[in-house]
Amino acid sequence: MVTPKQTKSSLLIRHKIWLGFISALVILLVNSLLSLNSLYQVKDSVSRVVNKNQPLVIASLELSEILYKANGFLGFFLLSKEEGHKNAYLDSIKQINYSFEKLKAVSDHQYKETISELGLNINKLISYKDQMLVLPTDPRLNFPAFSYASKNLNPFAQTNLQMLGEMILSEDYNTPKN
Repeated sequence: MVTPKQTKSSLLIRHKIWLGFISALVILLVNSLLSLNSLYQVKDSVSRVVNKNQPLVIASLELSEILYKANGFLGFFLLSKEEGHKNAYLDSIKQINYSFEKLKAVSDHQYKETISELGLNINKLISYKDQMLVLPTDPRLNFPAFSYASKNLNPFAQTNLQMLGEMILSEDYNTPKN
């Protein structure tokens, strides 16, 4: 029976070199196959990000920027009462609707709940449009304290003033004149 030690020693140096060379090639082949597999996985991941997630992120950022600008234009309009800011705000509201529709088009069912909640919030924001456009022209509406005072306190104060006036007049009639 031939032992492994005898087999090793009975191999010629030429065979040992070929065996080492083949072993190195097998190791390189396995390493190359693993690297190629990893490369395909990275390619699939990048493809998914570029084709699926990137348009969603771009549409989200676009909507975010338009919302930011609309709020800025609204703030400038409320402070300055300039028509240019009002028109820019109204244009931004139209762009918000367009951008949100674009976001809905590129999103998938995974984000359906978030998109519908965002849509409700955008509709709520847009519903304040008419109210916001009136505020700069009516200071009573623009300042809640004035509005509250004119609705609730002013009638009470007017009634009290009228009653005090009548009391003073009745005192003048009832006091004897010397």
